[in-house]
Amino acid sequence: MELFHSPHLEPLLQNLSKRLSSPLSDPFAPELVVVPSGDMARYLKRELARTLGVHNGNDGIVSNITFIYPRQLVNATSADPTGPSNSEWDANLLTWNIIDTLLANGNITVPGFTEAPLTVARRAADLFDRYASHRPDMLQHWARGGIDDGTQKHGQPNDVTKDQRWQKELFVEVSKKFNTRQLPNRALNNLKVFTEALHNLPAGSTLPTRLSVFGITTLSRAARQILEVLGEACDIHIYMVYAAGEVWPKPSAREVQLRNEVPASLVQHPLTKRWGAQVVENAAVFGAIQRTYLPISTANTSLLNHLQESIITDASDELNLNAEERKKLRATSDGSLQVHACYGLARQVEALRDAFLHELNNNANLQLRDFAILCADIDAAAPIISAVFAPHATTGSTLPSLPINVLGNSASSRDPLIEAFIAVLHLLTSRCSPTDVLDVAHLPAVRRAFDFDDDAITLIATWAEDLAIRYGLNAQLRSEHWNIATTNNFGTWDAALNRLMMGIAIPGEIDRIGPGNVVPYDGIGGSDMHVAGTVSEFISRVMKFVEIMKAVDAHQKPTGITVQHFCATLYGIIDNFLKVPYSDASSMARLHSSINSFQGDAETSFSHSDKTFTVNELVAALGAYFNDERALFFNKYESITVAPLDGQQHVPYRVLAILGADERAFAGAHSDGDDVLANNPCVGEPMYSLDGRQRLLNAVMSARDTLIITCTGADISNNKEYPLAVPLQELIEVTDIFLHSRSENPYGTQQLVVRHPRQNYDSSTLTPGLVFTDSPFTFDPQAKEAHDVLRGQFVPVAPVVATTPPAPPTQAAPTLKNLIQVITNPAEFYVGTVLNARIPRMPSSSATNQDTNIVGDGIANLTIDNLDWSSEGRALLEKLIATNTTNDEAIAQWESVRPITGVLPPGELGKLIVGEIRKDLLEMIACLPLPLQNLSKGADVDGPINISGATSAMRIQNVQSGAIARVRYKRFNESLVLEPWLELAILTLIKDGERFEAHLVTRGEKPKEPPVYRHFVLKGDTNEERIDTAKIVLSCVEGMHTAASNEAVPYFERASHELNAGSEKKAGGKLATDLEYSAAAAYAFGERDADSIFGEEATDTDYQYLGMTAPKETECRAKLYANHVWGAFESTTTTIAASGGESPDDEDGDNDGE
Repeated sequence: MELFHSPHLEPLLQNLSKRLSSPLSDPFAPELVVVPSGDMARYLKRELARTLGVHNGNDGIVSNITFIYPRQLVNATSADPTGPSNSEWDANLLTWNIIDTLLANGNITVPGFTEAPLTVARRAADLFDRYASHRPDMLQHWARGGIDDGTQKHGQPNDVTKDQRWQKELFVEVSKKFNTRQLPNRALNNLKVFTEALHNLPAGSTLPTRLSVFGITTLSRAARQILEVLGEACDIHIYMVYAAGEVWPKPSAREVQLRNEVPASLVQHPLTKRWGAQVVENAAVFGAIQRTYLPISTANTSLLNHLQESIITDASDELNLNAEERKKLRATSDGSLQVHACYGLARQVEALRDAFLHELNNNANLQLRDFAILCADIDAAAPIISAVFAPHATTGSTLPSLPINVLGNSASSRDPLIEAFIAVLHLLTSRCSPTDVLDVAHLPAVRRAFDFDDDAITLIATWAEDLAIRYGLNAQLRSEHWNIATTNNFGTWDAALNRLMMGIAIPGEIDRIGPGNVVPYDGIGGSDMHVAGTVSEFISRVMKFVEIMKAVDAHQKPTGITVQHFCATLYGIIDNFLKVPYSDASSMARLHSSINSFQGDAETSFSHSDKTFTVNELVAALGAYFNDERALFFNKYESITVAPLDGQQHVPYRVLAILGADERAFAGAHSDGDDVLANNPCVGEPMYSLDGRQRLLNAVMSARDTLIITCTGADISNNKEYPLAVPLQELIEVTDIFLHSRSENPYGTQQLVVRHPRQNYDSSTLTPGLVFTDSPFTFDPQAKEAHDVLRGQFVPVAPVVATTPPAPPTQAAPTLKNLIQVITNPAEFYVGTVLNARIPRMPSSSATNQDTNIVGDGIANLTIDNLDWSSEGRALLEKLIATNTTNDEAIAQWESVRPITGVLPPGELGKLIVGEIRKDLLEMIACLPLPLQNLSKGADVDGPINISGATSAMRIQNVQSGAIARVRYKRFNESLVLEPWLELAILTLIKDGERFEAHLVTRGEKPKEPPVYRHFVLKGDTNEERIDTAKIVLSCVEGMHTAASNEAVPYFERASHELNAGSEKKAGGKLATDLEYSAAAAYAFGERDADSIFGEEATDTDYQYLGMTAPKETECRAKLYANHVWGAFESTTTTIAASGGESPDDEDGDNDGE
């Protein structure tokens, strides 16, 4: 047995390729290669194909090579010298054997087994697997009656703790079970017998002629022992990646040596010493093995290369500089090592994209296959990387697309069909919230089975919110699982589907109670009936299988189900929920095969067929059988590899990036109290706490040209700067040594550590200096455009030089709703009407569930939030306006129907809310003059109005007794008066100057405050004067319409009134409220603070929008629009009465009638 070691994989690969190019004597015998991971197998298959069997160029082929993992060697037997592919000691089979043993032997007490037998048994199986790999002598001692942990102190064995002795008892009983079945003994039980057996194997046996172990950094004690024995009968080469070059530690004094008895390592380099101690220690336990060092050759003289050389040669030095001196040094890098500290993960990905584009721009020889990204949290990072690196064409991005190939995340590690199957299983054991159901309905195999298209999924989400589905399939199931009374069916899928089906049978234009005390749903159209029926079938099947997998005792308490019952149900789930095209038949075959393996292992190793388990435990145990070998060697060749931080270890890339290099990425794991190995750690055993740092060292050594590291540099919520993770600081401090050594002849002028701004459109990313002294960092033209827009420098069309206002973009004549929007919240008009975009409503910061846009998802509706409360009040108002009955009759009908829709909390809670809303509305209506209190008695007035060059047909609703009465179930803010103000002006023009009054009633500005009442008229004593006044109002509105048709102007619902009043401080506070309640305003202005918005100067274009001449002195842009609207309102209205809220000012004597 010979060991070859090198800091890089390439020399080891070259040696292995040369070895494999010499054929075996048996042409049909497979080459056997032991690899530490699937990533290493992938790398070998790809690279060996470049050299083996090459005839002309790059046309090699790799075949008849069997890859196995070191773990398989641990279970070697004389019948299978390199280990069977499926041993009874494998964790999956061992789990069932442990359960069977514990049920048969009541004398062994294992903590937690009664409550969670499968979980505890799996944990025990994993522990035994670890012991067999790293301390096989201990298991042998246990089998012979010992209770020690395989180590000694002062010549005396160290016993396991009292709380760990159950493991020894359990292991002995499991071993006895295997012995009674006359299964082959593992070689580890007696290496001497194994050695003799190998020498006596007959011709044609399974013993390989040669065996190669490739790409390892550590090897367990058991694997080494098996290899040493195999090495006596076959040719073994071990290819080890070892960063410290020829600096090899002294062999261990004995086979099992306590870690605290070993003198300090001879390795001096600070990074190898702190991060690579486990690898150095593992090298020591190889003993006096014949080894050969394979050096690397490079002509690179970069900073990264010098760092790697120092690790290889074990050169160490110290540097004493203050922080300012180090900062200056770090501006002299060459870009081969980069650290980017950013605001959050999304900004890290943006920075990484720009860094990759710089690499491609500077080196024409680079290809996408030369890049890799190692992610600390790949499940969180993968979708962001996909969106930023390869944006969809609809995003409008002009950057080059950088295709990615994601390996090792939950979405890519398994077959999509298996993922869908697991998702359905989890749904059957979940709360069945709307999000749970929609997540499953989105999956391709499920969509295909139920014919769900995108419109159907959107419709289901809408119904889920409208029908107030919270969680639970029906009242009975919810009662059994969460102890909620069966009389409360509200918020379940069953109650929602009843309303949906009743809405199909009975038109629901008005609230009514249908058969079975069900209120029909009025939001379903004729074309939606097919979807409604399909959703009903989907939920019915979910209910069916939940019932099938449910087992309860006489008291209706869950008892669990047997393995046989569970497996029989799984095939029914496949038939009822999943459908694949013929081209994916192999995926279905793999799914069936995995279930068969699960069932076969249980039937083979588990004799207690009547034992029941919880469904959740069985689902978790089943998950271990879903290993998609098809994806093991799959690779999109021309793409950037994206993998978890523990993937792609030692695989070389010219440009390697680490994404999310924060402290938690390097934290490492810790042993728990059950792990016997943690009592007295020995040389060569895992150091879990150093795993993260070892991966960082591996990444440093695997990058050939450039290493790019991104991390979180500041808190996105408060801009507080974060310190870099300790390993990153250690890396940078070592790098400072090389930068200092080249002070007279610097590597370059690039920054080593860059702290990025919050946004990619910040001026620092668009001008030289952030990273490079001669060029901007970002390549994104949209960032430049956003930067210019926010600073008023961007002009989407040629500047207008005429004195007439710019014409709005071609669009339909404005509606009354449009005109109200442009004088209350023009951002809503610009985003919704001009851009035709919808900004989704997001949960508030106080929402209980922050992971979904479905309000109340997954929780009991014991109350409703402010928005829903207002929505209920507005719904009742609309009913009062539309009904032909009296207010009292309409309210009584609504009060009887609303609590049983499921939208409100159940029982008395819902009735209390209905009562409060009724009380509020009656108080508000009472503020109106008696003739106006019946809101449904008015008539509609129609007429044409010319505005913005188009004639619009306007309708002013509910005009009665020479007045319009507007009751708004909203908290008062001053902009609410602008709607009746505009309506008065339109009504005056339609009626040729006839006098009308406006009455407005709203809720109090704050809770428990009385309603706010406003009563005003347009100025003018004659019809002609009132027409002139109305035209002033329309001219004001027309200017705002022109402005809002071209861009999002800085006019706000609450803040602009305060600006007009001269209180910029109050305006700042109101602005925060405006941005919180208006998604469109937040979209347009949310990235800017009040000082930026209120400090922006008006341009000539603003004045042209409003039909005004620009003054000589500059003016605040936001204040210009505020004064334009509120100045017009104050100059055209006379207040007759006002109560509640802030009374209008009466400085000019125009409000004498107040």
